[in-house]
Amino acid sequence: MAEVFAWRACELVAGDGVVGLLLPAMTLLMETILRMVERKYGKARRVWVFDRGIVSEENLAAIRKCGGQYLVGTPRSQMKQFEADLSKDDWTRVRPEVEVKKVAIRQGEETYILCRTAGRKEKEQAIGNRFSSRMEKALQGLQKTIARGRLKDSHKMERRLGKIQARHRSVNDLYEVSLRDTAEGVRLFWQMKEDRKSWRESREGAYVLRTNLQADTSEELWAKYMQLTEAEAAFRALKSELSIRPLFHQKRSRASKLM
Repeated sequence: MAEVFAWRACELVAGDGVVGLLLPAMTLLMETILRMVERKYGKARRVWVFDRGIVSEENLAAIRKCGGQYLVGTPRSQMKQFEADLSKDDWTRVRPEVEVKKVAIRQGEETYILCRTAGRKEKEQAIGNRFSSRMEKALQGLQKTIARGRLKDSHKMERRLGKIQARHRSVNDLYEVSLRDTAEGVRLFWQMKEDRKSWRESREGAYVLRTNLQADTSEELWAKYMQLTEAEAAFRALKSELSIRPLFHQKRSRASKLM
């Protein structure tokens, strides 16, 4: 079982040649973190596992520069390039609800692993449907207000519409919305973009891993990345069940009682 270490803003998991780095924000330079781990645990052929939230080209370049290896998540924005692979039936089932496959990339020495989880798909569908319903309800309300003549100023219409789109950014790209002049006056028109809806549905439950490891299979790489979730679960236990967290007191008398 991996040993767990906590240091300031970062949480390190070291064991079996795998080091997972969990950070709420990149508070340290990657080079500093690499040197810190080498001083504490010695030089070794480690695999750095990052959540997609802190992955950047600069961080990965720093790891490659020192000859390190990594297995990381990728931002959702990079999912579009794998649109064709999502519809193919060449998946490998590694668990009852998890499917994975390697994706060929022409340039570079990296390997991409496309993953798909049934439970994650259901969760993302529920979240997406909830936000879509809210946006449609808001659009319908504004549409009725304009049609009934309660709102006649086009500038106010645009501001109201802008607020609706800002509140529903996660699903705003699914809708084509416009204010048009008609015989009855300015009216609001909106409809679902079917191509965007199809793309959103196809990517639900899917995510992409990126690595410079060459020998492992897609199943083995996915299993290694799952060590990150095990580390996160350990830290949640420390902060919840065990209640091991920083304690802040405003008065010296209260702090002295803990000493």
